[in-house]
Amino acid sequence: MHILGINPMREAAHFLGIAAGALIGLFFLRIKLTNKVRKMVQMAVILLLVLSLPSPGVDGVHRWIDTGMLHWNVAALMLPILLALWVLPLKYQLLQIWTALAIMAILVVQPDASQASAFGAAILALRFTHWRGQSKFIILAIILFIIAAWMRHDPLKPVLEVEEILFRTWDILPILAVMGWISLAVTAMCPLYFIAQENRKNAAPLAIYFAIIALMPIFGAYPFPLIGYGFSFPIGFCVAMAILINQDNASKDALTE
Repeated sequence: MHILGINPMREAAHFLGIAAGALIGLFFLRIKLTNKVRKMVQMAVILLLVLSLPSPGVDGVHRWIDTGMLHWNVAALMLPILLALWVLPLKYQLLQIWTALAIMAILVVQPDASQASAFGAAILALRFTHWRGQSKFIILAIILFIIAAWMRHDPLKPVLEVEEILFRTWDILPILAVMGWISLAVTAMCPLYFIAQENRKNAAPLAIYFAIIALMPIFGAYPFPLIGYGFSFPIGFCVAMAILINQDNASKDALTE
């Protein structure tokens, strides 16, 4: 994106993130995702989100964990992976529900209204596709968490290559911005394209998450996924899609045995 005057080092980091996501995705495409592995990932998500809270943060916002020079957006990295694991119902459904509510609470504390909205909407979809027998309390709790996240003060200013990239591109080369929006729409629908038709309903929560995250920059200084520069979103997306395809293949193999 030299037309926007973006630092080449940021460009390099972004494309390295995409490459890393593809490589990690290949690993998750091949491993056996047992219930034990899925539970461990759930616990890892909670732990990493909690660890983001005491981090130095930026202007009182705590969404990141730093490892040396790397600045990880934990929710962008881990939440799509978690939702991909939940495409197939877990044996321990109650653990899923309490994990989701704990994550929503952490997103309010961070605060991150974009992730709270996208993840919350995905959880509401799960309530109707996976947790039909569960209390309507879940619906009320998720809605209240989303409202609370939007009520929190978020002082962060937009960054050109992250939160403003498509808006600034529109000012310079509109056709490129249109192509960017189209690519976001296509990637949001990827969870529905790459799995068997009978499993598409189960993948809807992940597609909803990607779609809402893509729309969030319209409503505030929130990053464009995949197009906005950074490596957390690309890695999270690639690994989530690999897990989704892995589980879809496993379910088809089980039916043919």
